[in-house]
Amino acid sequence: MKPTVMPKILNVLSKFLLISFLLATAMHSAFSIAKEKPCLLRFPGVVMQVTSPDGRHIVSNIDSENTEHAKMLGGNHALFLQNAESHEKEKLYAYERSVEVLWSPDGKRLLVNDYAGSDYSFPLVFSINADEKPLNIQTEFQQKMKELSRLFKNHHLYIIGTKWIDEKRLKINIYGYGDADPDGFEYWFEYVIGKE
Repeated sequence: MKPTVMPKILNVLSKFLLISFLLATAMHSAFSIAKEKPCLLRFPGVVMQVTSPDGRHIVSNIDSENTEHAKMLGGNHALFLQNAESHEKEKLYAYERSVEVLWSPDGKRLLVNDYAGSDYSFPLVFSINADEKPLNIQTEFQQKMKELSRLFKNHHLYIIGTKWIDEKRLKINIYGYGDADPDGFEYWFEYVIGKE
């Protein structure tokens, strides 16, 4: 081998090792965050599952592989709920674009922010271990907060849950813009589950 070839090989090899190290560090950080710190986790993404704080349930994301698989899932992607002890798994929610999920501190509820379109998003709350339909917070706001009805006339409307305050209270952010609010708007609310 010529003496000039060896430094080039070492340079390529060192770049490869550096990139490998950076990717491994990023993946370890992502897995550590999902495992240790309650934060909004986006699916699809690097991390494909998140365990409830009580360790009893796991939410995993499945991406469709083709059109037939998407039909079977009910969308381009689906969230599945698995019992950590029995390993029983059931489909929780199908979605098209992307979602964020966040377990409640007691692991009995799961917040899902569905970014269903480029111009809207809405939050759902699933009660685990209860035969309840998912709670659509956008629908609740539309029905109970008539004073904010103009917000729903905007063509860009994003409603997202950002954090669990406790087991029954969520911090909700509503923002967007459109015909009713051309300069945009942003509101923050505390939403209490089960409050009439």
